[in-house]
Amino acid sequence: MSTNNQVFLHGRVARDPELRQAKDRAVCRFTIATDEGKKANGDKITEFHNITAWDRIGESIAQYFHKGDPIMIWGRNSTSSYEKDGHKVYSHSVIVERFGFPLQKPKEDAEKATVGAFDYIEDDTELPF
Repeated sequence: MSTNNQVFLHGRVARDPELRQAKDRAVCRFTIATDEGKKANGDKITEFHNITAWDRIGESIAQYFHKGDPIMIWGRNSTSSYEKDGHKVYSHSVIVERFGFPLQKPKEDAEKATVGAFDYIEDDTELPF
């Protein structure tokens, strides 16, 4: 019987990614917040996920993402344990295998939106076709 350990998260970076060196590898740790719906009183239910990214993936995330930025990650669950004050403590993290930049809607207060090398045209009367 085969098993499957895959995680997909689409949320916002909850704290700035922290990049460190662990022996000869780069490791980036941060948190992603995802919305789980709403309570009966209308308050949002938010879940916070601990994320770990290694090597080039971690370096890229630390360079391009900051608190509040939307992010998508694909990875796997990982559980580790350590001793603290004579008790075994478990920690859970998602190990990033791939990540992406979600598309964002342009801000409503912007007069013009630019996508890549193309400018947004508000009036199509000037088009030659």
